[in-house]
Amino acid sequence: MGESGVVRLDDAEPEPWRNGRGTTRVLATGDGWRLSAAEMAEDAPFSAFPGVDRILAVTGDRPLRLSIGGAPWAVGPGEHVRFPGEAAVRAVGVIRPVTVLNLMLDRDRARCGFDLPAAAMTTAPDGLWLLLVLSCTARLGRTPLPPGSAVIGRDHCARVEPGGARVAFARISST
Repeated sequence: MGESGVVRLDDAEPEPWRNGRGTTRVLATGDGWRLSAAEMAEDAPFSAFPGVDRILAVTGDRPLRLSIGGAPWAVGPGEHVRFPGEAAVRAVGVIRPVTVLNLMLDRDRARCGFDLPAAAMTTAPDGLWLLLVLSCTARLGRTPLPPGSAVIGRDHCARVEPGGARVAFARISST
């Protein structure tokens, strides 16, 4: 998908990770960025992406434990973590599958502000923005947005009603 509209997990076919240890679904791509959803079903190392900054946000109701450069990290449902793509990252202690939204940014071409708002949003930013649904179901008008959905827009307004959902807002700009 390009840089506008609504995308859900079911809109993209699963494909293997670069290292073959998990699956991902590419939800959207743009100039210097990619949004995907990955399912982690077992302890596994992440693929290295030198020159890329990553933001990982946990969807659903299961936490994810990581080792990032040897340091332990716990990322709860609806929370996120940033790390450089060249870091040694590993999912650890995975008992049941965990799904994450993975925003990857080419460090030389794009940067991202990332917030976890809790209230209804009317957005009217300049440039490209993503609204990510992390838990429960939000709504864009009458359109339901289940966990793992994204609203992608450029230079226009969208009114998203999170209801009980946890959502994240990302603004992507060129470097």
